[in-house]
Amino acid sequence: QAAALLATRVTRAAPRACVCLFASMESLKWLWVLLAARVAAEAPKLTYFNVAGRAELARLYAAVGNLTIVDSTDTSGYKTKTPSGYVPVIAHAGLFPSCAFEYGCLQESLAIERYVRDIAPGFLALSPQQRAVDDMF
Repeated sequence: QAAALLATRVTRAAPRACVCLFASMESLKWLWVLLAARVAAEAPKLTYFNVAGRAELARLYAAVGNLTIVDSTDTSGYKTKTPSGYVPVIAHAGLFPSCAFEYGCLQESLAIERYVRDIAPGFLALSPQQRAVDDMF
């Protein structure tokens, strides 16, 4: 109920009201839950070789964070199917909407790891301090 109420307030509120509405950390968490639910409608597709390498931590974040991903190990022709010609790469609805590459446009393992962590349902309640400790390791 709280999420539905917040969604109603967000869509109807003036910009000034939104600043007040999201002044607390709890309301920011609810907004993040709403955004994550919208983004999670389609599973992200992670493309990497069938080895434990640069994409392994992203795979672990997804598993521990209860995020369903499409783990594609079909890397044939990846040099022409990614922006920079290397993997790992992730494609997800709403992420780089004008991306014309078959395997997606978000590259760099650290960026992919953080993105997967940020949309995984199991990590939504983490505080900025807890996320910083995760990043440290």
